[in-house]
Amino acid sequence: QTCKRSVGRMLHGQLAAAFDGFVEAVRGTQERQASGRRVVQKMMQNELAEAFGWMVEATTRQRERRAMASSSMEAGRPMMEKWFRGWEEFMWVRTEEKQAEEHESSRKALQDE
Repeated sequence: QTCKRSVGRMLHGQLAAAFDGFVEAVRGTQERQASGRRVVQKMMQNELAEAFGWMVEATTRQRERRAMASSSMEAGRPMMEKWFRGWEEFMWVRTEEKQAEEHESSRKALQDE
């Protein structure tokens, strides 16, 4: 019986040591996973910050281009109005000439009959 008890105690000690080793392995795995998660989160945060910076930069460039185009359009507006008035006058004169030609051809057609 004494032998049984001493063997039982030895087995109990070995089981306890094995369980402690298992617990330490699990904790080590959990710590490595947590560390990995922190690293990945930090990387994602850095990438997100970089992407946000690119978006801000692109938005700023777009705003600058829009302002430059707007100022160019404002500077060229009087010239464009002048060109449009000239084109409008040309079309008016051309329409009158065409109507005069059509009137003349109609009159000749009536005289020929």
